[in-house]
Amino acid sequence: MMKSGIPHERRSNNNITERPSLKEKFAALKNLPRFFALVWQTNHWLTIANALLRIAKSAMPVAILYVGKLIIDEVISLSGNPGSSNTYLWELVAAEFGLAILSDALSRAISLVD
Repeated sequence: MMKSGIPHERRSNNNITERPSLKEKFAALKNLPRFFALVWQTNHWLTIANALLRIAKSAMPVAILYVGKLIIDEVISLSGNPGSSNTYLWELVAAEFGLAILSDALSRAISLVD
């Protein structure tokens, strides 16, 4: 029960909040198989969709960082060659913008599937 209004903490007799110990946190992991079984029984397809969306969402920061690295590399390359075309740079900027939009769309899809 949450008397103090603070989740994941418990109150002792002298009104000092205590956090769960590391042992208690790891002990709570034993409930995960049952939890995933219940989610799977609820709807197989939503469970699979949820997992796939979360995997795709987890790859987004790495992809955005990589495109950002390519943008920086291209800016450095263009600064050494002032007459070069900057079309590739703008393609990379558009790709990063697209990844940011895709990341937001994945977040919304995850919220919908949850």
